[in-house]
Amino acid sequence: MIEDKQLLSSFEAKGETEIEFLNSLQELWAKEKKEGDPELKFSFVFGHHLSPGDLNKVKVKIKEADVFIPEGFGWDQQSLDTWRQLSGGVLSAEKLEKSHEKAYSDFKTDRKFFFLREMIKVLERAGKKITFIDTEINNPLVIVQNLLNTTSVREFSQIKDFEGKKENVKQRLQNLSVISHGRENYMLQQLPVKIRELLDANPDLRKKPEVKILFFLGANHTPVYHTMKKLAPEDTEEDFSTYPLIFSFYDEAARRIRFNKQASLSEELLARVVLELDFWNYLSRGVNEILKQSNSNELTTKVRSIIELFSLEEIKNIYENIAKRKKFRDILLEKCKQKGIDMKGF
Repeated sequence: MIEDKQLLSSFEAKGETEIEFLNSLQELWAKEKKEGDPELKFSFVFGHHLSPGDLNKVKVKIKEADVFIPEGFGWDQQSLDTWRQLSGGVLSAEKLEKSHEKAYSDFKTDRKFFFLREMIKVLERAGKKITFIDTEINNPLVIVQNLLNTTSVREFSQIKDFEGKKENVKQRLQNLSVISHGRENYMLQQLPVKIRELLDANPDLRKKPEVKILFFLGANHTPVYHTMKKLAPEDTEEDFSTYPLIFSFYDEAARRIRFNKQASLSEELLARVVLELDFWNYLSRGVNEILKQSNSNELTTKVRSIIELFSLEEIKNIYENIAKRKKFRDILLEKCKQKGIDMKGF
C-alpha cells in the first residue's frame, strides 16, 4: 500500500479555519460578480452513481433548471464539450452510445457503464447549460486518487488474510477522506468562476432575472451543500436521489472518517466493509442484474441485510477458510444457507 504521507501530504489542511475558508469564498463570489447579474438559486441532489434508477430525481428536477452541474471527477474539455453538444441537440444519444461501443466492447454489459448510459438519455436535448466544478484530469488530486485506487484495489484482491485486508481497507478509507476534502474545497472555489464563465458566454442566461443551478453529486459530498447553505442560506436547497438513502458499509465507514468520527469505526464495521467489497467482486453477476433492474439503494439495502447478519468472528472464519484455498463464493453461499439467508438472485 502506498503511504498517504508521501502522496497526500500536500492536500492536508493548511491550518485554515472554517471561517477563513468561508471568507475566502465570499471574496471569490464578490470578485466574479458583475452588475446586472441574475439571482442564483442552488439545488443539490445527492445520490449514488451506479444504476439508471439513481437518476430518477434528477430527471424531474432538471426540467426546471437552467444550469446542470454533474460530478465530473477527472473531466477534460472533450467530455465537457460532449455533454454540452448532447444537451444542445447537436449530438444525439444514439451517436454518442455508438462511439462508446466502439471504444469499450463491454459498454452495454459492464455495470460501470449503467449509470453513464442513463445519463446520456437524460441529457439528450435537455437544453441546459452544463459545466463542471470538479477536479479536472490533470489535477494532482485526480492523479493521486487514480494511482491509489489502482494499487489498493489490486492489493486487496491479492491479500488472502483477514487482517491484511482490513488494514488495506482502513488505509484506503483514510486516503479517500483526504482526497474528498480536497475535492470539495476545490468544487466550492471553482463554482463562482464557472458560473461567471457561463454567464459571460451565454447572454440569454445572463438576461434572466433568476438562474436555477442543479447539482448532482455523490452522497458523500454533502459538505459542498452545507458550505453553500452558509453562503446563501435563502437560495440553497438539498435533496436526495431516494429516501431513505442507504449507505453501503464502505460509504458508512468513509463518512465516519470524513466527519471525524473515527472513534465509532469499530473492528466489526471494518470487517463488514471487507466482506462487502468481496461480495460485490465475487457475486458480480447478481449485483449487475439488480443494478440493471432497479437502483443502487435497493442493492445496497439487500447486501447490507445479508452482511449485517455476520458477526466479527463469523467473518474472520470465512477468511480462515479462504486461507485454506476455499473459494469465497462457495464459502459465503454455504454460510448463508446455514443461516437461512435467501441468496436468490446472487
